[in-house]
Amino acid sequence: MDGQSQDMRDKSRLCPWCRMSISALATKCRYCGEQVTKTMGEEIRRLSVTDLGGSDNTRKTLNESLVDTLEAFRQEELESAASKRQQQEDEKSKSWFGRKRPIERPQAVKNDMPELDARNVELSQISLTPTRKIVQKIPERLWTKKVALVAAFVAAVVLIWFGGLQVKAYIDGYLKPDAVKLVGVVENPAVALLNQPGRALDALSVAVQEMHGAPGNRNNQRVLDQSRDKVLKEVGALLDANPWSMAQLDKASSMLAKAVSIDPEGVALKDLKKMVDPEVYAYKMTIASVDPVGESATIRIVYPERPSDLVIKKKDEVVNGRFTVKRIGTRGVTFEDPKRKDAAGLPRTFSISLDGMISIQ
Repeated sequence: MDGQSQDMRDKSRLCPWCRMSISALATKCRYCGEQVTKTMGEEIRRLSVTDLGGSDNTRKTLNESLVDTLEAFRQEELESAASKRQQQEDEKSKSWFGRKRPIERPQAVKNDMPELDARNVELSQISLTPTRKIVQKIPERLWTKKVALVAAFVAAVVLIWFGGLQVKAYIDGYLKPDAVKLVGVVENPAVALLNQPGRALDALSVAVQEMHGAPGNRNNQRVLDQSRDKVLKEVGALLDANPWSMAQLDKASSMLAKAVSIDPEGVALKDLKKMVDPEVYAYKMTIASVDPVGESATIRIVYPERPSDLVIKKKDEVVNGRFTVKRIGTRGVTFEDPKRKDAAGLPRTFSISLDGMISIQ
């Protein structure tokens, strides 16, 4: 009988999963780890008590009803345990949207049966064919994914909120300087004076004061430039006035002198003053004597920085590098100023009498 038991143990068969050669009595494949049990009914019926671990002096076989009862009980227990585990895994795998996670690769079934005694160890190792394949899932902690999703949503809301505040602050900061410029232009008192005729010097004085109070203010600099241009335009209008008089030339010279005193840094004002001052002295020339027959005249030239001088000039000659003698009469001399134009756009023509009177032709 020992030989028969040994022969049974030496028998081998192919694993139904990986097709590797395993023992005929094995319940689990040593290569792929899958359960390889099969129905024990027919095989147990061919074994004697000695083959199943009984005494050597008996050859009685197990009762067939007992074998069927043991098989039915064992299958019920395995199916009950597998059903409970499947239900627990289904509960854990549910998501917020009622969808289940994909089924994982089948794992080895955990045996929840109590340990067998030494007599029944050999009996439990007899191959049994499983009625169904048991799948064991690996539980996953879905609550961590839910927490991560909520945290990501909160972070996105915070980022959008603070990002919007930063954009608004940037836009306000970009528009604020322009607003300040507009306010600065309105608050500068020189602006109101610029709009009033004959207040160019007053506007220049206020603009210079505002500029000294805020040297780096661009608006004040712009108002100061406008005030300087206003003075230059008024002086130019006096110099080219039609009709023109010597009084207008004197007024233009006086305005330039005051403007340069108020605004010593005004380059254009100083340049115009350097040009107008010699013109004022040039128009202050007088006639000492005339010779209509010889068409000559004695003219006294006035200079700003040296004594006056007497020169004799004839018709069509230039006096003081500027005026051209056009006619010599019995009571005075007629001149032409090519640097100043009359209403018709022609060179200004004026006469100086022997008594010093200047008249425009």
